[in-house]
Amino acid sequence: MTWLEGTPSAVITACLEMLPKLEAEEQIDGVNVTVLGSGNAEADSARVLKQKMEIAAAGRAGRKKADPGVLAAQGFAVRRVKRKKKAASE
Repeated sequence: MTWLEGTPSAVITACLEMLPKLEAEEQIDGVNVTVLGSGNAEADSARVLKQKMEIAAAGRAGRKKADPGVLAAQGFAVRRVKRKKKAASE
C-alpha cells in the first residue's frame, strides 16, 4: 500500500483546497521581496515587511512554548520529565 492509498480522502481534499491560498501567499511574498529589493517601499512599509519576514524566518523559534495548564485543560496528558545531567567527561 502506498502512502496515497493510506491517506484519508479528507486530508487530500483539505490539501487541494489549501493550494490556491498557499500559491497566493507565495506570490505576495515574491512581490514583497521585489518591493524591498528595489528600494521603492516607504520606510514604514519596508520596516513592517522586514519584521514579518524575520518572524516567518524564525519559524518555531519565534513561538512561545505551550502552557502545560492550557494543554491539560484541552485534554492532553501532561507529564514533566527531568533532564539527565551531563557527565563530566562530555
